[in-house]
This record gives sequence, structure tokens and C-alpha cells, in this order.
Amino acid sequence: MMRLDGASKLYARDLKTGGYNLENTNVNERRLLAIILVISIAYTLTTLQVKSLQNLRVTEYICRPNEPERSTE
Repeated sequence: MMRLDGASKLYARDLKTGGYNLENTNVNERRLLAIILVISIAYTLTTLQVKSLQNLRVTEYICRPNEPERSTE
């Protein structure tokens, strides 16, 4: 429980000092929960798709193309 408390304190500090300006967004609780739900569903579906591709053993064929003229930063 102590670890979670420490993580939540770090998260709260980041929200306050990270320049996100959340106070002026006027987001209500219902909309915030809706966007968190959408993000959670998208993350879960993506994770399941990756696991499915790993089970098909096609991951070696799926990669980013090498673009030597493109900067990595």
C-alpha cells in the first residue's frame, strides 16, 4: 500500500508541476471517466492484438522499415 501511495503522490506532483493546466480545462467527472474508459479499451485491444500476432509467429515479418535518411530523434 505504501508503494501505491508514493506513486500517487508522484503522479499528483507531476500533474501540478508538469504544465498540464488541468484546472482551466473545465472537464467534468463524467467526461473524464469516459475518456479514461476509451483509452483503456484502446490499450486493451491493442495489447490483445499484439498477443494474437505473437501467437501467430509473424512478428519477425512486422517491423518498421529502415529509413536511413530519417533522423531517429
